[in-house]
Amino acid sequence: PSGGIAYQLYCNESEYGLTSTLNQLGYETIAVHPFYSNGWNRTRVYQEMGFDEFISLESWGDEYATIRDYISDESTYQKIKMLINSSNEEKKFIFCVTMQNHGGYDGETGLEGKIFLNYTEEYPEAETYFSLIRESDRAFKDLLDYFSNINEPTMIVMYGDHWPNLEEDFFCELYNQDFNDMDMENSMSRYKTPYMIWTNYPSEYSLEDMSTNYFGSYILEQAGLELTGYNKFLLNLKEKIPIIGIEAVCDAAGKWYSMDELPKEYEKLLEQYRIVQYNNVVDRKHRIDEAFEVIGNEHG
Repeated sequence: PSGGIAYQLYCNESEYGLTSTLNQLGYETIAVHPFYSNGWNRTRVYQEMGFDEFISLESWGDEYATIRDYISDESTYQKIKMLINSSNEEKKFIFCVTMQNHGGYDGETGLEGKIFLNYTEEYPEAETYFSLIRESDRAFKDLLDYFSNINEPTMIVMYGDHWPNLEEDFFCELYNQDFNDMDMENSMSRYKTPYMIWTNYPSEYSLEDMSTNYFGSYILEQAGLELTGYNKFLLNLKEKIPIIGIEAVCDAAGKWYSMDELPKEYEKLLEQYRIVQYNNVVDRKHRIDEAFEVIGNEHG
């Protein structure tokens, strides 16, 4: 619901998801967050998700650089490199939520160079944000360069979870229209963020849009790993309705529908999805665990 926080409302013991699946497949699973551990209830939730270890600011150590008082992306990636090299486990899953570019953006960056925008109006928050993003790009390039020279097959996934909170007039200028006058497709694009899946081994290239509810299953599929019944259900649904947005969906043909104007076929598919989600998240006493677990693997 609006204003609800999933980590505090819906995460309970034995939470199924990407972490539990990779645990079953024999991966060491590590959560990394270069800030305080109690934010968004992470200490409890990461344990319920099944992470073997959670590294936060309190357990980080003294060796790190900061930008705007946050641990930099460069230092965060150094920690990831260290984790890769400090364990004998062959298979690792590291989930990292960075902090360098966290809002707000109304202060100084402390960076030597700053990006300036050439608009009639001034947008200092946007300038700060883009200056920080440039530093992130540099750090991410170094990370990819490092893993390009690692023999162990490695997949790196980078994605953003939401737009930055910048001046509204800046966004209106980008769109060349007021937010209140947007059609459905443009309005939905305000929730669109980029993602990248990179590998240090040959892999097929593709470019497609999807909503984040499919992303974990998609990553498993791209990695060639075993899927749960729930993963397969989601990927089948993605073929028909690749984007489930805020009060609207987009089908495989790229056509948007509001939730109260759905074709009968899509109504039926989404109702099936609601039932499966209810069984997973709410009705745990009657949850069909086999649907959310990898069946028949040696680690299960």
